[in-house]
Amino acid sequence: MATVTVIVRLVVATVCSFFTLCGVAFGAGGPVIPSASFGGAGVTGPPATPASEFRYVTGLGGSHGSVVAKVNRETGSIPQFAFLDDDWTLPAVTIFGDAGGLSADGEALVLVRPVYRPRVERTELRIMSTRRLRTIDRITLRGTFGFDAISPDGRRLYLIQYRDPRDPLDYRVREYDVAAAELRAGAIVDPDEPDEKMTGQPVSRKASNDGRWVYTLYAGGEETFVHALDTERGIAQCIDLEGFAGNTAYQLRLEIDRTTGALTVFDKNEPAATIDRATLAVRPLAEQPATSAADGGDADWVGAAAVGSGIALLAATTLLLLRRRRATA
Repeated sequence: MATVTVIVRLVVATVCSFFTLCGVAFGAGGPVIPSASFGGAGVTGPPATPASEFRYVTGLGGSHGSVVAKVNRETGSIPQFAFLDDDWTLPAVTIFGDAGGLSADGEALVLVRPVYRPRVERTELRIMSTRRLRTIDRITLRGTFGFDAISPDGRRLYLIQYRDPRDPLDYRVREYDVAAAELRAGAIVDPDEPDEKMTGQPVSRKASNDGRWVYTLYAGGEETFVHALDTERGIAQCIDLEGFAGNTAYQLRLEIDRTTGALTVFDKNEPAATIDRATLAVRPLAEQPATSAADGGDADWVGAAAVGSGIALLAATTLLLLRRRRATA
């Protein structure tokens, strides 16, 4: 009966966290630190990577702490799950709760302790091996950090360091070397604009087919831009989106064509501009022939679809655990 209670709480907590996240992102009117939110819909890898075979979901597990489950995306089966001590969740990489933390090779999964206040004295992360859902490393950093990205081989983590916790728009990107257990000195900045301060909130995220490049659309700051991060070399470039500013920028999203790799900026669900991946040049769609960006089945889980999918995955987890419990008994 204890297992049933834990999993029921897992389902309820995950669904509630999704609605809470939406309330914070849309209703509070203030900035949200990404690591403070659940990645409620789970995380999987780009279609061309080994990480695309499974989707990983987490939820609170009551007295057992939390639960992480590995779900086969084709069959819906759950080959593995694990209980974790205390509260651990997938890190959200946008203010709308899109999850991150899975390396493109499918071997490493990063979890974070959920944070519900703007300032903490230390930040904790947990790296798990996806083969057996076992913890292989635990990281503790002094200060307030949020997860940003992971390299395809899981050897590098990219973190958002909040220099002034009272201002979530004041931050910088840092690199963490997993093997050396070291936060590397200095910030990762655009070499063409080394003195320009990054501001804004992450509203949309896409990765290249191999998981090496991570593209994040930021809005709400002085400028609206796409942060292009090379997770293998630890370099970045900011791509300014002229003409997209103010609160309307929160309606923007990125899509990536899985065949050509072209990036398209959508505004209110309509394609508005394209970004050339080779030159990173932005071209308004009005200046080119009408087209649309196909994402190859890698669309974001949004709104009701996200909630429904999350419930379905966790319901499947519940049934599996119940069957295993009865079989053991």
